[in-house]
Amino acid sequence: MKKILILIVTTVAFISCKTVDSGNRSFSFETGDPGLHGFHVDSLESATRFLAEAVEKQWVPGAVAMIIKDGTIVYEEAVGFSNREEEVFMETDNIFRLASLTKPITSFAVLMLHDRGKLDLHDPVSMYLPEFSSPMVVQSINFADSTWIARPASREVTIHDLLTHTSGITYGFMDSTMNTIYKKANVPDLFDVDGRTTKETISALGSLPLKHDPGEQWTYGLNIDVLGRLVEVVSGETLDNFFQLEIFDPLGMENTWFYIPEESADRLAPLYHHPESNTLERLANYALGDGVSVNTTDYYIGDGTFISGGGGLVSTAGDYQKYMQMIVNEGRLGDTRLISSNTARLLFENQIGDLRFREDGMSYGYQVTLEDGELRNGRIPGRLGWGGLFQTTHWMLPSENITVVLMSQVNPSLHRGELHNGFEQRINNALIANEFDELIKER
Repeated sequence: MKKILILIVTTVAFISCKTVDSGNRSFSFETGDPGLHGFHVDSLESATRFLAEAVEKQWVPGAVAMIIKDGTIVYEEAVGFSNREEEVFMETDNIFRLASLTKPITSFAVLMLHDRGKLDLHDPVSMYLPEFSSPMVVQSINFADSTWIARPASREVTIHDLLTHTSGITYGFMDSTMNTIYKKANVPDLFDVDGRTTKETISALGSLPLKHDPGEQWTYGLNIDVLGRLVEVVSGETLDNFFQLEIFDPLGMENTWFYIPEESADRLAPLYHHPESNTLERLANYALGDGVSVNTTDYYIGDGTFISGGGGLVSTAGDYQKYMQMIVNEGRLGDTRLISSNTARLLFENQIGDLRFREDGMSYGYQVTLEDGELRNGRIPGRLGWGGLFQTTHWMLPSENITVVLMSQVNPSLHRGELHNGFEQRINNALIANEFDELIKER
């Protein structure tokens, strides 16, 4: 493995007019010359070398990256291994655990129902999930017996609160008080280990207290899992069926599921972790605490009952790009339109006012880079992005019609920031000068 730098499966062709079947008969991607679409070819090659070096340094076993500009594939690379131990090279059609990259799709499903007049984004959640009526805010907890004291919340939780992570619902692993409360009620953060359904989990969550009053602050949590259940109630379909019928089939996303069919299971990239900074090891079982763990491969294969709208999907880089392209096209891919442009634009706009996620705003599903926000790595205002627990990430520049996805599978990872920041910096450096260069220089 000393020569990992050369183990790069290069699928991008710097020529035009190679048609890629999208599964959607009315739409196909073409592969084009990045130089004709606003990129410096040498700089893109630098990004590939950076990923290869990340493999050599054991930041990741391998990765897949894909960039689309103006609807044309200008960069697609598979680097390193999907399976280091057996020296199985990474391929561009490998399947990855999306984790929180599921959240934007669930949020989009809610916007679809809003677009159809089935709900209003400022409706109280209790209109559709009665267990969320009369919300409480935790005041204190007795860790010895998990009992808690709470007061009435200032108001009810709305769909808008859930979409923007301002409801007061959090993740157990991020807060010791709420973790104790959630565990006692058997509310998982991601994995189900006892065959329960999403309906049962969300019903239990609805009876538990919030961390803070709705709208008071930005707090990451199980908000989008609640929205997944809301989609089921409003649409009359299970979330996986709704996704398949209303999003995946129309967009030709043939490699995206909650649970992978047996015939495609061999394409699931194994999960790794960092026991030490310069050591990468296969993570066969993911610890959930209290001696409970899940097999990181078996869990995602076959017929599962827990359909997590906040983190359950698996997909390929190419499939996820079809979804991203639909977003930057304001709800349309080829001749297929899923929502109106007016509704789609809500995804581009900061929806949390003066609150902040880090230094930035939050739309319905995405971190939104603000004028005075997190402008590192050459970011420009209006950038939309999100990442997943298992080291998947993506971002979009709607103003430039650019979408970027980077897939790898490491958690816990000691080099996530270095990998994502370094790759994004190189991709932004590869962009040929445009009107935003002057804006960045002024800062």
